[in-house]
Amino acid sequence: MPSRTVLERLVKRAVTGYLLSLQQPDSKVRCYFRMPVPGGYGKSGLDYEGCIEGYFFAIETKSPDDDADLTPRQRMMAKDIIAAGGKVFIVSCGAGLQAFRRWVNQCKPT
Repeated sequence: MPSRTVLERLVKRAVTGYLLSLQQPDSKVRCYFRMPVPGGYGKSGLDYEGCIEGYFFAIETKSPDDDADLTPRQRMMAKDIIAAGGKVFIVSCGAGLQAFRRWVNQCKPT
């Protein structure tokens, strides 16, 4: 069985692929995202932070075999984002990515 690191990398690839598809010219939404790099300089973030049609989101990816629990630092950041009106997703499998996709579809302009 692949390691948790390898499995989480596969989840990140799926999320990144979907977010990049939202930046294509034929996409129905406008999307900006970044993956903050923890380096000890400044404030780190969750795995992905971005904005779709004016709505801020953050995504934390986890290995599918992980308990998908946030660390205390991640939990504090997620609470801060939610308190400011943003949306936080934990993606560890296809169901988590589908939940994010449903939210994106709700953000589409009419």
